[in-house]
Amino acid sequence: MSVRYLQHRSRLFARLGKGARPNGRWGGTLSSTLLGCALLGSVAGPVWAQSNVNESVSQTLYASPNGSTSADGRSQANAVTLSRAISLIGSASTKIILLNGDYRGSWRIGGYGNNTIILEAQNARQAVISGSSLVSSWNTESNGAFSFSWTNNWGLNGSGGFPVNMDALSQRREMVFINGTRLQQVCTSNGGPVSTSALAAGQFTVDEGADKIFFKPPSGVSLSGAKVEVATQTGRLLEIDDRDNVVVRGLKFQHSANYIRFNPALEIKFSNNVLVDNVQTVNNNGIGFELPVTDNVTVQNSDMSDNGSRGGGQGSCNNVLVQDSTFNRNNWRFWDLIGHDSAGWKIFDGDGSTKSNYKFLRCKFQNNRANGWWQDFGGDPPGDTPNVTIERCLVENNEGGIQQELTFGGLVIKDSVIRGNSKFNILSLGSPRMTIQNCFIYGVKASAYEDKAENCANLLIAADNRTNPNDGNGVPQDSRYFTITDNTIIATEAQTQIMKTGRGFPNYNTSTWGKDKFINTLSSNRNVWWRRDRSHFPAPYEFFGTRVFNNYQDDYPDATWAEWRALRSGVLDPNSLYQDANLSSVPDPTTTLIDAGTTGGTTPTPSGAPIGKTIGWKALNNNRYVSTNLNYYNYVQAGWATGIGTWERFRVVDAGSGRVALLSLNNNLYISCNINNSGYIQAGWASTIGAWE
Repeated sequence: MSVRYLQHRSRLFARLGKGARPNGRWGGTLSSTLLGCALLGSVAGPVWAQSNVNESVSQTLYASPNGSTSADGRSQANAVTLSRAISLIGSASTKIILLNGDYRGSWRIGGYGNNTIILEAQNARQAVISGSSLVSSWNTESNGAFSFSWTNNWGLNGSGGFPVNMDALSQRREMVFINGTRLQQVCTSNGGPVSTSALAAGQFTVDEGADKIFFKPPSGVSLSGAKVEVATQTGRLLEIDDRDNVVVRGLKFQHSANYIRFNPALEIKFSNNVLVDNVQTVNNNGIGFELPVTDNVTVQNSDMSDNGSRGGGQGSCNNVLVQDSTFNRNNWRFWDLIGHDSAGWKIFDGDGSTKSNYKFLRCKFQNNRANGWWQDFGGDPPGDTPNVTIERCLVENNEGGIQQELTFGGLVIKDSVIRGNSKFNILSLGSPRMTIQNCFIYGVKASAYEDKAENCANLLIAADNRTNPNDGNGVPQDSRYFTITDNTIIATEAQTQIMKTGRGFPNYNTSTWGKDKFINTLSSNRNVWWRRDRSHFPAPYEFFGTRVFNNYQDDYPDATWAEWRALRSGVLDPNSLYQDANLSSVPDPTTTLIDAGTTGGTTPTPSGAPIGKTIGWKALNNNRYVSTNLNYYNYVQAGWATGIGTWERFRVVDAGSGRVALLSLNNNLYISCNINNSGYIQAGWASTIGAWE
């Protein structure tokens, strides 16, 4: 563990007090008491508040790509360079407004300080931090190609620390853009140039012997008046290091020729209380955005797509909220390498420190040539739950959907749609205590990277003989204590499976793994299960399979629906259905609330309560619907609503022991009875169900 890490943590605890609970419970007045309410009609609790930056500043500076190096920057007329603006921050709380244009180069803001710093585009995504340089002239070559001078002979960069053999193309870092469109790089098997006759429209090749880049524009694109750019910055474009109270808003980061695994285009590290709002990190060779050892962070309304390896990621953080953001089409550089650090978003917590409270809300992970979302080596020693939630997210058409690997558990996936991913829709690899609730999970498929459909499963539950470095006992983790409720899980493609278990790595003792480690601790109910392929399997209703995964066939080679339920009679799926469902109109969960579980013919638990259902409720003494008042301390009031809107929607959640809790869907917090404030009812802080809820 580094000295920098320990210094950052000690400062954080000095400010907050270790174990301090942000978002305290408020006092106030409730305008309408909730008496005699009737249910008229499901969703997970979020983490506590993340960033909370005071954006009041004592100075506002203006930066321009062509700004002065000596002016004061206090007006647009006196705009300065970005370097000059950063140098003027000092100890003052400062907003730097970046005027439109391309800021070519790299910048760093470092050295501990807690004065607020805001970097904000005057017009969203029109201020561009760019790692490319303009190409001002080019030569005409044979076969319709062009060329320009290139003396940055970077060669091949090895595997970047990956324990795999990468092809030559994946080890290169050059990028060329015409009018903002990235050209496709081609090379020989040893990384050398191809001939101009071998170049297709929209491609380029690097000839380091001739100190040239040869290229052909995309079809129909004329170079007359075109904007031609080549990536020249090889590291971070903006690094913010060891700062408190930071806002980055509306900026676009592009064209870093960074290494595939290091030096993300935008990196905020060893920092606290950070807001990343409406930011774009796109078309970088390696990682777009990363948060190492940074606490109390909100990332929202952002786009981290089209990066060569990973869209975004974090490591060793506390209290991170990522919401209303997209992570699409990443890992384009790794033509033949899937996994090994690449993902739409990846969490890596491998240093043994305490980490908790990560939430991904209304995000899209689509068309990545890697996992859409991946948590690796996470959590703390057994008994502590890191509280990671994926809620109302769309995870589709990735080379792997959601993967949790060697993590002590606590991942909650709910109210989401996970579909059409290759290999698996959800994978647990040596990670216990996963909850999957109210999700549509279907359409897992084979691909060029996993061409055997029978190896593909919607839910892939695998043991792992490796140990999590956070566990001082060195005990391998098993996928135990799962909860799978209120979902629709359907294998739609030929030969694919609903659920499969096995071992993730060789030499794992699997003699009783399926029954004793997964099935005997599983809580599963109110699901819709189905496999459409009735010809590939010996029995037409086979539900649960293990026989083709790493040659593992110890406990349950295959199980029919009846055999599955009989494994723990009366416990496994007593109110679930084995039948097909119409999936043609499954909505986008980032914009529409979904209801994925069974509806008719089930007996909810507790008896009579519509567990998992979205409801409205009305106060009978004034005929007003109950609302969560976001404008007044999140009090729950029956004060004005004559119909059901966003503020009037709640989900009924099983609280155990015959009790229920209510989750407010407009802020995703549980309703609490605040005994410190005269027993008033608020949906103000509770992300989990306790005595007050």
